[in-house]
Order: sequence, then C-alpha cells, then structure tokens
Amino acid sequence: QEQMRKDYIANISHELRTTVTVIRSSLEAICDGIAAGDKLREYQEQCLKESISLQRLVNDMLELSRLQNKDFPIEKAGLDLLMVLDDALRAIRIIARAKEIRLNYHRPQSQWCLDGDYGRLRQMFTAALDNAIKYSPDGSTVWVKTWETSDSYGISIKDQGCGIPQEEQQHIFEKFFRSGKTAEKGSGLGLAIMKSIADRHSNLLEIQSTYGQGTTVVFTVPSKHF
Repeated sequence: QEQMRKDYIANISHELRTTVTVIRSSLEAICDGIAAGDKLREYQEQCLKESISLQRLVNDMLELSRLQNKDFPIEKAGLDLLMVLDDALRAIRIIARAKEIRLNYHRPQSQWCLDGDYGRLRQMFTAALDNAIKYSPDGSTVWVKTWETSDSYGISIKDQGCGIPQEEQQHIFEKFFRSGKTAEKGSGLGLAIMKSIADRHSNLLEIQSTYGQGTTVVFTVPSKHF
C-alpha cells in the first residue's frame, strides 16, 4: 500500500508538472512580448488547451476518489439496464458519425430490471463506447452485443482498433496507465473510473484484447443480486 501511495503521488506530480510547465512557458512568452500576431494566438490556444486538460485531470481524480470511497453513497433505484445502454448509445452516436463509424446493435425486446445508479451506469457505458470509437479507425464498425442467462445480463462492446499488447493488459485498470502503443491522450483514469462504477454495482468487467486487431469490453451484471 505504501508503494502504491508513492506511485500514485509520483504519477499525479508528473501529470500536473507537465501541464503546468506548458502553461507557464506559454504565459511567459506572452508576458515577455515574444509572442505577437498569429504566434500570440497560438500561445493563447495552447494555454486554453492545457487548462482544459488540467481541469479534466482534477475532475477525474476527484471522481475516482469518491467512487473508491465505500462510504460515498451512490443513488440506486429500480431501472431498466437496456434503457441505460440506449441512452449511452444516443449520446455517443454524434462522435461515431464524425469518424463515420457504424454502431452495430440489435436491441432485445425485453426489460433488464435491477437496482442501480442510472447516472453512474450510463457514465460507465458511455466511457466504454467512447474508448471504442476513439481507438477505432475511421469508417470501421463497433459491435454492441447483449445476452441473458438465468442469473445475469451480459453486454459486450467490440471495436476494430489498435488493441492492447499482451504485456500491458495486466495494468489497464491501474490509475494513470496509458498504453505506450497509442498516440491518444487522456488522464489515464478512464478505465479505473469505469472499473470502480462496475465494482460498486457488483458487476464483472473484463477487457479482451489482441494487439493490432481490436478490443472487447465485457460487462456481466448479476440480475438477481439486488
């Protein structure tokens, strides 16, 4: 636990230092009068971009801290899990259209009733769909499949993206982990937040990936747990 605490602090320090350094350098250039015309605009946009990144990092850190605190309540109520998934899909279609990515999903004509936090579960599905689209090439397909057993509901989200190397897969739920094989940037907390939401609902979350071929995120939700 002490080593994990040290690693966490080191990772936070690295993320904050990098962003703050870029903002400071840009502001110094502006204040010293080095930047003018188009260059001034470039430095201003850089400051804005990095401040948005910093805000996202801080928000994700607070979000993860809340979710991992067992005393922090989540608002569970009766819901239809398929409606939550529908809502997440509606929200993500705009992003998918921008990359001409097809969302292949055939909704079952049934209700998946359980107790859960609608907003948190929607956040979990949206994050999984967003990752699938983010790491998929333009014009590809993301498959969303559902199935039901006697005691659980299953949902999988499969993409045609870059995949995750085998040696990195054991670290994917660690805070601040980002694959070294992708140029995509983020806080490195998305999967950790997703896992925390799943854990708070007693859901099993699995990542199945083959480097160069794509990734599948699988949610197994107990239907009679609550």
